[in-house]
Amino acid sequence: MGAWGVRVLENDSALDDMHCATNEHKFSSISEFVRSLLGEQDYKAGLHALLDIAIVDASINGVDYTLFSSKESMYGYKDWFHSLSPDPLICLLPLAQEAIVKCIEAGVDAWNKERQKDRMALYTTFKNRLNKEKDNE
Repeated sequence: MGAWGVRVLENDSALDDMHCATNEHKFSSISEFVRSLLGEQDYKAGLHALLDIAIVDASINGVDYTLFSSKESMYGYKDWFHSLSPDPLICLLPLAQEAIVKCIEAGVDAWNKERQKDRMALYTTFKNRLNKEKDNE
């Protein structure tokens, strides 16, 4: 199916990653899962980075479901995102901010050129939300 929207969970890659993180027990911690997404170098790296950014942001700033999906249920992951705690993830804030900058500078969404402008707006929203946290430190 690929991508059907610009929000974080509106693509197969993000939903596959979430399934892996919540059902396959490949990772000993959420931090390990988030770091693994940042290490991806394939054509989906931007999608992995966006999910990583969203997880860090949700743990720090709370969940704004409109950033994740057009469905309030967030494809069944709403409770999982609401359960995130900033303690183990706050240390990943610099990596998430770096990932945002790279994605914005690249200006490329390899999987969906038509929605690039909307995707850049989403990256910018997360950048502003995470920079707000950095300013409060």
